[in-house]
Amino acid sequence: SAGTQWNLDPQGTRTLSYLDVKDSKNTNATDINVVGANCTDSGNNSNWIFLTPEIDLQRPEDTSLADGSTDNVGNQEVGEVEIDYMLDNKAGSADLVITEITATNMVNCSNFASWDTPSSVPAGEAYDFYFEFEVGGSGPFSFDVAIANNDPDENPYNMTVTGTGV
Repeated sequence: SAGTQWNLDPQGTRTLSYLDVKDSKNTNATDINVVGANCTDSGNNSNWIFLTPEIDLQRPEDTSLADGSTDNVGNQEVGEVEIDYMLDNKAGSADLVITEITATNMVNCSNFASWDTPSSVPAGEAYDFYFEFEVGGSGPFSFDVAIANNDPDENPYNMTVTGTGV
């Protein structure tokens, strides 16, 4: 059954283990283990501060695209297209690590690539990068993007890109 398990050792190394169990086989479970690194304790063993990244994909800059959203890039000429994005970790307190960006379910488009994508975005910073793909012909196009990363609640970060080839 679903539930949350805590293991807190208030003495010595100040170890905290957290397991959020989502089903009986621990499939889709969230496991956080902290020993010393990347955490601080207020001294009273109750106010732990965890350093975590926070992915925020934006287009244009300062316009957030929520995880699971659709980004309509409008009319695009048939052929090679580049769409600029901002990968923002300004709300994060730890480096955001990007491990892979993939595109699937490509309709009327092909040859997806991600360019100038940083492998890591330091806490408090943001970087520009872009997606490149080819629109195959006139009419609607779409594809799904998954950004594998170390954000604890948005991994992978997913979105759908749509538009119209002209």
